[in-house]
Amino acid sequence: MLTITGQSEDGEIAIVVEPAFLRRIELYDPAMNGMNAPPALSGRDAAIEVGNHVGLYSGFIIPSSRYTRNVYLRLRTTTSLTVDVSVMSADMAKRNSFVQGGLVAAYIAFLLSFGAWGLMAWAIRRDGLFGLFALRQLFSAAHIFVYFGSLRFFSSGFLSPDARDLIYVFVCCSIASVAGIFDVRLISELGGWRWLRKAIYVLLCLPAVTLPLAIAGHVQTSLQMSALLINVQLLMMVLLTLSAEGDRSKELGRRSLWLIRCGYFVMAMVVVAPLLMYLNILSTSVPLFKMMFVHAIISTIILSGLLLIRNRQRDLAEQEARVLLSMKDAELREESRRRLAKEGFLSMLTHELRNPLSVIQLLSSSEKEGDKTLRQAASDMANVIARVEQSERIDGGQIHVEQSYFDMAALVAQVVQSHALNGRVFIENSGAQMILTDPRLMQHVFENLLDNATKYSAKDTVVRVEVSGAALGDRVGVVVRVSNVIGDVGAPDPNLVFTKYYRSKRAHRNPGSGLGLFLVDRWVTALGGIVDFLVSGEIEGMQTATFSVWLPQ
Repeated sequence: MLTITGQSEDGEIAIVVEPAFLRRIELYDPAMNGMNAPPALSGRDAAIEVGNHVGLYSGFIIPSSRYTRNVYLRLRTTTSLTVDVSVMSADMAKRNSFVQGGLVAAYIAFLLSFGAWGLMAWAIRRDGLFGLFALRQLFSAAHIFVYFGSLRFFSSGFLSPDARDLIYVFVCCSIASVAGIFDVRLISELGGWRWLRKAIYVLLCLPAVTLPLAIAGHVQTSLQMSALLINVQLLMMVLLTLSAEGDRSKELGRRSLWLIRCGYFVMAMVVVAPLLMYLNILSTSVPLFKMMFVHAIISTIILSGLLLIRNRQRDLAEQEARVLLSMKDAELREESRRRLAKEGFLSMLTHELRNPLSVIQLLSSSEKEGDKTLRQAASDMANVIARVEQSERIDGGQIHVEQSYFDMAALVAQVVQSHALNGRVFIENSGAQMILTDPRLMQHVFENLLDNATKYSAKDTVVRVEVSGAALGDRVGVVVRVSNVIGDVGAPDPNLVFTKYYRSKRAHRNPGSGLGLFLVDRWVTALGGIVDFLVSGEIEGMQTATFSVWLPQ
């Protein structure tokens, strides 16, 4: 029952019933038609006629009376738990409705304009987050459109009440998922608890339950679940922003972190209050319905601001990447120039050194002790020059591999036989070991390993060379092991033994370049094999060094 006070002047009175999406409103006015007359109808179930709506809102326009009278309203709805009724003059109601309709139109245009901006940014940048923002704005505009009665006003001539009801329920139930996917993607770029993100994604799947529930006829239960879902989802979003770290080292990173935390907190507070009315937990009034406007405005401004900051961060990162790439290119060009200059210098130096070395070797051809020492020094220097040249070719990527079948055991025996200290080398093999690889590179490998073993082994000890078949996983191959008793220089560092120019501290008393084992490692790797180093005590109970070279057959 609604009591209407008497008016001093004749005119019309407007009864405005909110929210605008109520389904069926019946008005009984005994002073007009008597108690037995059929009621006047408004709401989504009624066609729009003169006198049964006030702008976008449901309501009635009735004649005024000089006497106080009682009218009766009966409401039927599945989409709201609360109703607000106001009585005013028809002229005032029409002015209010005009303003209200203009605000709704302007606001929908505001949302769609930001959605168009997001769509254009997505088309230009191919960034999925902008596409989700455009979809979020579209659903927000659709929500306002149905929430404030525009759907009923513009579609009453061709959509049935059930169809409009279903559209409203679909928009209200699905907007949480559309907005939530965008929100999680945006916040996740700043970090946050992974388990909380997973929990939010589970919540975003719940509309798949609420929509079938509404189709089955439990519309009010479906809307209650959706309202509860939105409340919980927003609170979890606030927690996710609090757990986010962002890039605190930069001003834009700190600013975006501050904005996203404050923004989602404000959005949660604005939307939680009006949504609690659906659960009948919080009493409501007309201004509370209008808070939906406030929420959408705040969320649009905050989220677009975050996207602009995010764009700026990415643009700065791309600029830094381009600067770093330019610097890297300059460094590479400078390094290439230095390498070419060094190669030219080394080529000139080795060429100029070979001629005097050849003269020294020729002039010291006698068997005198001094000449022998001179020849050995010249030979050591020639070996250093050869290894420097080989190292430079490897650094320049000039490892040329020519494969052929040969007997690895025979090649090792040949290298040992031609070595100056072959009397100290003992070979163990299990017969022929045929292999497909580059014999020239393998000869260099074993020459360097024998030189290293004889140079740094204990005096008058045997260097052992073993050739045998060996499988590595499911691959068949051949392994060659070169072992020697460690001399006075001590064992090299296993982590550095194959490093370019590495020599142990006590090894510097002997001539050498620190390139032999580096070349061995590179050659074996180029042939698809593996070289390994191990210190053990297997020969005569003394500490030994063993180099193993495995190659696939």
